[in-house]
Amino acid sequence: MDDIIPIQGRLLDASGNPINGTRRITMTLYDASTGGTALCTDDDYVTAVNGLFNANMDYCTAQDLNGRQVWLGIKVGGDAEMTPRQAIYAVPYAWSLRPGAVISETSSRSILNVFNHGTGWGLDAYSKNRDAVHGRSDSSNHAGVSGENSRGGIGVYGYSAGSGLSGPAVKAVAGGAWGIALHADANSADAAVVISNNGSGQLLKGFGSDGGEDEIRINNNGSIETKADSYIFVPGLQIIKNLNTDTTRWDVQPNGSIRLWRGSASGNKIVYLPIPIPAVLYGQPVDVENITVYYKCQNGSKAYIARTYLSKQTGADTGVTLINNTTHRTSNTATSYTLAVNNVLSAGQGILALYFDLQFADDATYIQIGGVRVQLGHHHLY
Repeated sequence: MDDIIPIQGRLLDASGNPINGTRRITMTLYDASTGGTALCTDDDYVTAVNGLFNANMDYCTAQDLNGRQVWLGIKVGGDAEMTPRQAIYAVPYAWSLRPGAVISETSSRSILNVFNHGTGWGLDAYSKNRDAVHGRSDSSNHAGVSGENSRGGIGVYGYSAGSGLSGPAVKAVAGGAWGIALHADANSADAAVVISNNGSGQLLKGFGSDGGEDEIRINNNGSIETKADSYIFVPGLQIIKNLNTDTTRWDVQPNGSIRLWRGSASGNKIVYLPIPIPAVLYGQPVDVENITVYYKCQNGSKAYIARTYLSKQTGADTGVTLINNTTHRTSNTATSYTLAVNNVLSAGQGILALYFDLQFADDATYIQIGGVRVQLGHHHLY
C-alpha cells in the first residue's frame, strides 16, 4: 500500500469564478496553524473541472504523521500560500483503534513502530482476563516476543502481583515435543542467567513430569536438593579385622573383592568395613537411604555372615545404630538394608562403620565380600 494522502479541493479565480484546466499546486503539512515547521511537501499538476480537483500527496511518512495535530497549506503556481491553513483531523476510527482491527502487510520491515522520546511507556497494554500482550511467530528461528535494550537497560521486564505457578511474572511454554521453553544466551563475562530471591523462599525449583513436588531446588543459602540419589561403592578390599591378634586371614581378588578364612583359631570372627562418604553433599545434609552388601558364601552351611551391624559415630567413643541384623546370610547373592532411623549425616556427624560377624566351621571354607553400595538421598521431600 502506497503512503499517500488524498487531497480534494475547489479552485476559484480572484472574481470567485471556478477555474478549469491544469494548474500546479504545492501541498505542505505543518506542525502549527501558523509559522511552525514544514513536515513534508509535494508538488502536483492537477486538472480542475469547474474548479474541482483531486491530488495525491506523496513523500509523507509515519514519522511526519505520528499522531500529533497537523495543518495543510496549499499554494497555486507562484501565488502565495493560501490562508488560513486547513487543520487535518483523524478519521473517527483512528481515535482509538477499532476493537478487532487488523494491521496487515507483506513487508521486510516492521508493520508497527511505537516510539516514546519522553519518559513514559513505549507501549502500555492491559487485559482483564487474558494476556495483555500475546506474541506469536511462524518463523523457525525468530521469537514470538523479542525485547531489546541497546543502552544497558532491561530488554524484557515482567511483573506480577500473583503467587505460585498461576501468577508468575514471566511464563515460557514450549508446545513442541522437542521445544525449549526458555533459552538464555549471553556473550558476556557475567552470568547468562541470574536468579535473586530477597525473601525466604528458594532461588530455584524444578518440576518433572510425574506431577509431584519439585525434583530439584536451589535454596537461598546456596545448597542444592535433588530427587536423584547418589551412589557410593566401597570395595571389599577395605576390610580390616577387629583385633590385631585375630587369626582372620584373607586374599584380595582381582576385582577388588576379598576372600576371608577364619585362620588357625576357631570361633566367630569380626571384620570392619569403613564407609568413607560425604556427609554433606551440595551443601545439603545427606540421608543414608539404603546399603546393599555384595557377598558369596563358598558353603553356607560351614561359613556365613551371622550378623550385619552399621553404626554412625557421634563421638570418639560413642555411636548410634543404623543396622543391627542377625539374619544369617548363607547364599551367594546381595542383601539390601533400608535405613530410616538415625540415618541423617551432617557436618558434625558423618563417620560410618559397617561390621560383619562371621561364623566359620573350619579354616578351609571362605566367605567372599565384594563390597557395599551406599544409596544417598539429598532432598528433604524424598
